[in-house]
Amino acid sequence: MWSRQRMAGPRKAIPPSFGFRNLDALLLPARNYRYFQNWGRFPFDAAAREHSPVNAWWLADCALLVYEDPENIRSVLGSVNCFAPASFRLFENPRTGLCGFAVQGEDFAVLSLRGTEFYRPADIVRDLDKLASMGTDIRQDMKLRMGPFDGPPKFQVPVVQGFCQPLRSIWTDLENWISSLPRSSNLWLTGHSLGAAMAAMIAFQFPDQVAGLYTYGCPCPGGQEFADAFGHLGLDQRSFRYVHGNDLVAKGLEFPGTPYRHVGTLVAIDTESRKNLLERAWSGGTPGHDGPCPAVLCLADLEPDPRLRHGESGSNQSVFISRIRHHGLDGSSWRRRHA
Repeated sequence: MWSRQRMAGPRKAIPPSFGFRNLDALLLPARNYRYFQNWGRFPFDAAAREHSPVNAWWLADCALLVYEDPENIRSVLGSVNCFAPASFRLFENPRTGLCGFAVQGEDFAVLSLRGTEFYRPADIVRDLDKLASMGTDIRQDMKLRMGPFDGPPKFQVPVVQGFCQPLRSIWTDLENWISSLPRSSNLWLTGHSLGAAMAAMIAFQFPDQVAGLYTYGCPCPGGQEFADAFGHLGLDQRSFRYVHGNDLVAKGLEFPGTPYRHVGTLVAIDTESRKNLLERAWSGGTPGHDGPCPAVLCLADLEPDPRLRHGESGSNQSVFISRIRHHGLDGSSWRRRHA
């Protein structure tokens, strides 16, 4: 049973609107966000091999932090004493839109990969290159054809081509970095959206080195063969896939009859109060009958607290999370915590 750790502070409900009034919260990087708040009270558990809500919080912040500029990332990581600032490593290729960072602690290493970027209009006006970068990301997202990939990295089982192609541009550097990690250093992978799918593919390539994979809003990275092979490598027990019930990105390839499959253990958020938009449409329900439907959902930030339930069938264990906010157009009645 997971330990019940709580953080002090008042709570308020996220406004139950369709979200256009809060459109700025949809776009990343987040503004006025305090990364790794109170980190000293909730140390990262590098030895964990089962689901850890504390590690989920750490890795969610890493998945959000990767959207920041490299200097901001370095600055934030430098303010958290458990990270070694000199170990910071940036993996980036503007041509493919790939961006990620790696950092090491005393006995662990984290690799975080960014998803699709949607810039604020004011940022685009200041730097028109951001518009081209956003277009690159979106074009990559649309490459949904599945098949084996000659690599690098090489996949003999079918994977979504648009999700693995960006890895080719950094693969040699990434392999060298992972090979250079001390034997005592546990590797933790995380990412959001497209970055989450790429993190799952990296875990597939390095099953012996990966201590844990935590993804947020992850689309299906491959088909049934990929999912079966992922499980045979023993990765399902170390992989946790956070999905809000209304997340169109995570649910968008799951129509009956499609060849796409998810991997890892599902941690479902707020699925009891309302059906997913796609589930309603497929079942003939009326979207919006029990609240506004979301248009776009992005990233969750969370911290430990006994609030929500684990979404995997057959499990009654609690997921100790209280502050979960998908930045996006959503009308659910989540509760967040303010410091």
